[in-house]
Amino acid sequence: MTLQQVRDALAVAQHGSLHAAAREPGQTQPALSKSIQRLEADLGAALFERHARGVRPNATGRQFLAHAKRLAAEADAAR
Repeated sequence: MTLQQVRDALAVAQHGSLHAAAREPGQTQPALSKSIQRLEADLGAALFERHARGVRPNATGRQFLAHAKRLAAEADAAR
């Protein structure tokens, strides 16, 4: 798991879609999708429910995102 993957998951959760989350930092949607897939593979669990109209964190994702917010804040503070 990388800090970028954590930030990507937070962006997806905030925007509710991979496409919208990728636009913000100027990333491509396929690159963001691959980042989320790798994160989920590293964790051994899906974090999002995928729907035709976007994505939503599932129960595991909500737990992960609570930790991810703290991790991202700590990384920002350390910088």
